[in-house]
Amino acid sequence: LERSTGEVPESVKKLLPRLRNPKETSVVIVTLAEATPVLEASRLQVDLKRAEITPKWWVVNQSLYATDTVDPVLKGRAQAEAAWIKKVSEELTSNCAIIPWQPEEKIGYEKVKEYSQQ
Repeated sequence: LERSTGEVPESVKKLLPRLRNPKETSVVIVTLAEATPVLEASRLQVDLKRAEITPKWWVVNQSLYATDTVDPVLKGRAQAEAAWIKKVSEELTSNCAIIPWQPEEKIGYEKVKEYSQQ
């Protein structure tokens, strides 16, 4: 904000310490296992770290790699995801969760908790 407008509003000055405080804020980066989303998310992580905000987790969402698909086209896409999942889990974070592709969205806390029971 300071670079773009020349000043930082008071509300932002108060917000930044809260975003930096791990007792108040946890940042989770969510991406797809594809080139553009992973590269964009890694740039976001660099920007956050520059602001002294460290993402706690990365989530790779809608992964075909994490399914048992036998469809040849989807299996090919799943194999292509492997390199991007490896990049995220080995180079970008030590805390990574892979969410398999689901036929329907899980919306809300109770639904998302179902992932931990699988």
